Amino acid sequence: MDIGSEVEGFIVEKITLDGEKIARDEDLLASDTLDSLAIVELVSFLEARFGIRVSDDDLMPENFKTIDEIVAFVAAKGG
Repeated sequence: MDIGSEVEGFIVEKITLDGEKIARDEDLLASDTLDSLAIVELVSFLEARFGIRVSDDDLMPENFKTIDEIVAFVAAKGG
């Protein structure tokens, strides 16, 4: 399973709970899929699953706007 599929699976199962697929380029922030609490949950998942460290400076909207951007962020962090 690739990073994008794992991230999508986490968001669908743990955050949205509706089972609907999410387009990789869907704006998760504008659609209110991710709010501040959901981002904290997502960051915890990313750190545990991919062995990365997310600093306060990394908590910028452009890193969490879409699944594609989350994948790029994780890859850049070495995950």
